[in-house]
Amino acid sequence: MSTDANELQAFQDFLAGELNNGSRDSLTQVLTKFRAHQDEATKFREHLQGSIDQANRGEAQELDREAVRAEIRDELAEEGITERCRASDGLLRQGRSPQPPL
Repeated sequence: MSTDANELQAFQDFLAGELNNGSRDSLTQVLTKFRAHQDEATKFREHLQGSIDQANRGEAQELDREAVRAEIRDELAEEGITERCRASDGLLRQGRSPQPPL
C-alpha cells in the first residue's frame, strides 16, 4: 500500500478527531472508517466537479425555490406529513425558519 504525506496527514487528522470524540474503536476499525470517509469525499468531489463543469458550459439554471418547496411538500405528503408543511410555508414566506418542536 502506498501512501503519500497528504494521505498520512489526513489519516492523522481523522484519527485525532476520532480520539477527541471519545471513539473506542480499534485502529483497524478507524482505518476502515477513514477509507470509507475518503471514498465518500472522492465521490462528492467528482459530483461537485461535474456540477462546476456543467455551470462552465452554461447549462446551469437559477434555483427555483418554489419548485424545490413544492417537491419537498409532495415528498412529505407521500409520507403523510401535510399539516406541518402548510405551517412551514407561512413561516418561509415571512422569511422565518420553522422551529422543530421541543
